[in-house]
Amino acid sequence: MNEIAIYAVETKAIIQILWGLLLIMAITLVSISIMYVLLRLKVRSYKRREAQLARHVATKSDEIARLEEKLSQYAEIEDGVDELKAEVRRADAIRGKTEDRLVAQNAELEKAQAELAEQAAELGRLRKLVEHIDDF
Repeated sequence: MNEIAIYAVETKAIIQILWGLLLIMAITLVSISIMYVLLRLKVRSYKRREAQLARHVATKSDEIARLEEKLSQYAEIEDGVDELKAEVRRADAIRGKTEDRLVAQNAELEKAQAELAEQAAELGRLRKLVEHIDDF
């Protein structure tokens, strides 16, 4: 009977060891499962973040393209502004010459009006003479 008791104690110890190993294995399996789920959640979160960053990069790329287009338009406008400035300078020079011509023409007109007034005064005197002569 001693042997049976020894076997019983040994069997009980082995069963307790096996239950302990099974418990350790179950805890390890649960821990690994939790770590796997957490890892999948982290990967999903990273993928979402990556997609968000990709959309952000695409938005910035579109914005950069729009800004480059505006920049090229502004460069064209700047060229147009330079042409317009040159045209304004030419028009200003033409205006200056035209003003000078108008001043000269006004001086000639005043001179002609003065000569015309002198001729009208002389014509008036001559008419008086002619009237006196016609009366004789």
